[in-house]
Amino acid sequence: MQPADPPIPPPPPMPSRKRGRGQTKGDEPVPDEAAPPRKPSLPQASRSRRARSHVPPPLGVGGDGREEGVDFVSHLPDAVLGIIISLLPSKDGGKTRTLSKRWRPVWLTAPLNLDAGDLAPRADGAALAVLLTKILLAHAGPVRRFCIPVQQIHERPAMVEGWLTSPRFNNLEELEFTEDLCYMRQLLPLPPSIFRFSNTLRVAAFSQCRVPDCTDLMLQFPHLKLLSLRQVKISETSLHSIIAGCPALEGLLLRNSYGFRCLRINSPTIRSVAFHSPYCWSHGDGEVCYHLEDVIVEFAPCLEKLLHIERSVGLGVRVSVVVAPKLETLGVLDDVKDAVLDFGTVVFKGFKCGETNYWHRKYRKTIKSHNISLKTVVLDDYRGTNRQVQFATFFIQNASNLENMIFMGRPNKYNAYFIAQQPKLLEFEKRASETAHFHFRPKLCYNDWVHIKDVRARQEYFVDVLVSNLRVLMDVVTELKSYIDHRGRAASKSKDEAAPPREPPLPLASRSRRARSRSHVPPPLGAGDGRGGDGEEDVGFDLISRLPDAVLGDIISRLPTKEGGKTRALSKRWRPVWRTAPLNLDAGDLAPDANGAALAVLVTQILLAHAGPVRRFCIPAQQIHERALVEGWLGSRRFKNLEELEFTVPEGPFYGRSFLLLPPPPSTFRFSATLRVAAISQCSLPDCTATLALRFPQLRLLSLQEVVISEHSLHSIIAGCPALEGFLLKRSFGFRCLRINSPTIRSVAFHSPCCGDHCVWKVGYHLEEVIIVDAPCLERLIHIERAMGLGVNVTVIAAPKLEACVLDDLDDGYYRLDFGKVVFKGLAVINYTTPVSSIKILALIRDNLRLDRVIELMRCFQCLEKLHPIMGQLIAGAANIGENSKAFTCLKTLVLDNYRGLKSQINFATFFIRNATKLENMIFTGGRSNGNAYFIARQHKLLEFEKRASKTAHFHFTPKKCYYDWVHIKDVHDLSVADPFECTC
Repeated sequence: MQPADPPIPPPPPMPSRKRGRGQTKGDEPVPDEAAPPRKPSLPQASRSRRARSHVPPPLGVGGDGREEGVDFVSHLPDAVLGIIISLLPSKDGGKTRTLSKRWRPVWLTAPLNLDAGDLAPRADGAALAVLLTKILLAHAGPVRRFCIPVQQIHERPAMVEGWLTSPRFNNLEELEFTEDLCYMRQLLPLPPSIFRFSNTLRVAAFSQCRVPDCTDLMLQFPHLKLLSLRQVKISETSLHSIIAGCPALEGLLLRNSYGFRCLRINSPTIRSVAFHSPYCWSHGDGEVCYHLEDVIVEFAPCLEKLLHIERSVGLGVRVSVVVAPKLETLGVLDDVKDAVLDFGTVVFKGFKCGETNYWHRKYRKTIKSHNISLKTVVLDDYRGTNRQVQFATFFIQNASNLENMIFMGRPNKYNAYFIAQQPKLLEFEKRASETAHFHFRPKLCYNDWVHIKDVRARQEYFVDVLVSNLRVLMDVVTELKSYIDHRGRAASKSKDEAAPPREPPLPLASRSRRARSRSHVPPPLGAGDGRGGDGEEDVGFDLISRLPDAVLGDIISRLPTKEGGKTRALSKRWRPVWRTAPLNLDAGDLAPDANGAALAVLVTQILLAHAGPVRRFCIPAQQIHERALVEGWLGSRRFKNLEELEFTVPEGPFYGRSFLLLPPPPSTFRFSATLRVAAISQCSLPDCTATLALRFPQLRLLSLQEVVISEHSLHSIIAGCPALEGFLLKRSFGFRCLRINSPTIRSVAFHSPCCGDHCVWKVGYHLEEVIIVDAPCLERLIHIERAMGLGVNVTVIAAPKLEACVLDDLDDGYYRLDFGKVVFKGLAVINYTTPVSSIKILALIRDNLRLDRVIELMRCFQCLEKLHPIMGQLIAGAANIGENSKAFTCLKTLVLDNYRGLKSQINFATFFIRNATKLENMIFTGGRSNGNAYFIARQHKLLEFEKRASKTAHFHFTPKKCYYDWVHIKDVHDLSVADPFECTC
């Protein structure tokens, strides 16, 4: 064994006029001729790192040597990253290419999740086919999920066959043909190529097709977990044959399908079954159709959910449960007389038609003697009637384990006054459970049945996919542990001062290649494929985490309050950023249902925990009455550069609010130089305050809601905002005229409320006139809402860019709109010289809207692109186009609200279908029937879509999302939406 080389003494420092970091005051420089030979120069990468001292350290190494901000996700192998991308929606999966260079090539080879509904939900068949073809040509990896509308099978069968027979579909796991309610044709068999996926499919959804008896033996899916049959014609024998051929089936959705009378469940693995008994309608084949009448659960040891989604009126289903020991969720107990639910030991039969519920008369003497173990009670369509209150009181006083009781009803009913009355009527203080919570929520949709739209509502499938890759993930964790240990040993050796100097280190790329060749450790963040020295930038950087704290803080401050706080869980790099970032504190986002005291405590705790400045502060206007508390918040130095200050008010009627309006806190005026958004609500603005203190040189959005202010003060505030772009005036009093004279304003929304005995503030003035004196940038002039009988006269003098406005004739002429060259009184044209060429979006408000009146209005707006009647019954009168033929040259979108398929409404719509040559979209909104396949199919025939003047027109039938019939502008931020008349609920 050879002796080790003697250690080489470190070279003395080089001569320099300045002392180095390791040179003391007594050290003397050594002449050059006496200096020993220097060590070889460092490689280029090391010299560049030493020279650029301002460059942040590599990811994973903090300034003090500790590992911080490691992007562990980018360290995963491409196979695991591909699985992650394939589980994302189609659009989000494609967007991962923008994360970093490490992620750019992954999508191209990852298993493809191709969902046409996510990519282009409103594209026509031809455009969608071109888009799908482009994606399949650009992507080089296998296809994991393929979801297309069934319309493609009918119109382009050869193209669909070409897609499905591609070798990249060999391992297809999810195949879905989605239902198109607007597309009704004769049902065709399934494409023959789907049978080649029987050994790989895990999710299958077939819609608007028929399954012949000869093909049921080919539909055997040994690995299938979720199966959906929607609007499928299939015999009873074929249906049971398919279910028997799926030994791993866990979820079955049977909706709008027919051709069978009985469904038998005999599966050891199935967990969820959802069925629907529809009407039987003909698709042109002339055959007799049967609908579902009996559901028999013979043997289902794992069944947990048995759901009756929806039924047609008068069609009951008899359900028999023989063996289902784990059944937990049952829906629903049907009230049709033919409906039966048989558990063997207990049998339920539907109520008779017209039967009345006399529960209170029967149990009124024993109402306090029942012990109920319910934890959650949901009362739908709760309106606070006497019977509903008594019904709810029974459970409140007897459910000793009750945790949550939820009351749901119409949004216009659930206002603050209504909610405040309920605790007294329902006697919450006598509740049997002290831990019970009561929630009042507006109903957001008309669907009164089970909210299951497709078979993918079950999320357990995604968990199974991740579990199936657990072995790969464990290997990655092992490699990451080895890599971290390797970095730790390297750091400890570098800190050893007694260690002799080693030979010059290899460049970073060479070291990473050698290390990976020995231990298979993944490359460090920043290294690409291991090829160094080629001049390419490092790949794999988490570019967002490398941004300075100031930029990251600005990003966090733009997020909602809850989402901003959650960024602390991303990585160690992000943990301290939130504490010093500009704070976005929105009390409505944090605790929308909290009372005043609890909300005040929560806001105080957040302000104490956060150390940075406050950028946005949004609290309910009720907190203004806690003067000392609000003054303490706003008087803090951290509010010095506040940009957004909002005092919010609840939605709904406000006439019953009996508290006194106070002036805003004095500390509000100290932010006049920095505010960009201000929402002042439920307060009074004295003339001295508004004239002298409210000057906002940088304010862009201003909202005055439920504010008492004089006309002089109102115009003084507007004049004191030279950068104002959006102005919302809602439910405010004390003035009769609003004048707009601003070179920057773009959107104005106003409301003329009732004022008089119903007003708690006893102010005798309401808005009567709006004058646009000079607004060169004004684009939207919107009348949000008003009380009956209170019209507004609107005069537009100079607004050359005005694009969206409202014509109101709800009270037969109280509303007047004067453009100078065109004057309207209600919907009647009383003066016309030349058309208004700037208006592109027009909303019409009237109870009975006549077709001839609409044509006359469109003659005055010949550049109109979108027409939106609101709150109107459509009436088709005598229509003579004649000289009004130019009125339809630009119309692209027509929205018909409250459409129910009446004869007058059909004639009204048919006129535009046959005459609007550039029509692109026609939207029919109404009740629940607008989403019914039978209703839509009937409308296609009645409206004669085949005779449409525009061959590119699309027709959409959508249920009405909410009960609100006016313009959907709730706060000042909604003024910037593209279409102010579109429902955003």
